[in-house]
Amino acid sequence: MKTMNGSSKTIDRKEQVKSEVVKNPAITDKKGYIDNFQKWLNNNYRTGLVVDGLYGTITKKAAIKGLQTELNTQFGAKK
Repeated sequence: MKTMNGSSKTIDRKEQVKSEVVKNPAITDKKGYIDNFQKWLNNNYRTGLVVDGLYGTITKKAAIKGLQTELNTQFGAKK
């Protein structure tokens, strides 16, 4: 992979992407999932969401912000 300045950089994909499979989630209702997702976005990406359990426009924008931030971090984009 070439970086912006033309140098080559090797990326080990297995080290970059760490995921977790939840086999038995503790939450059984959808509202609880959205609440937890909003809290997670606030804690990890400082999105400033109001935790209301609604997956509306503002939550979608915050989710996109979190995704973009994570991709920029993993692929070395400058801030």
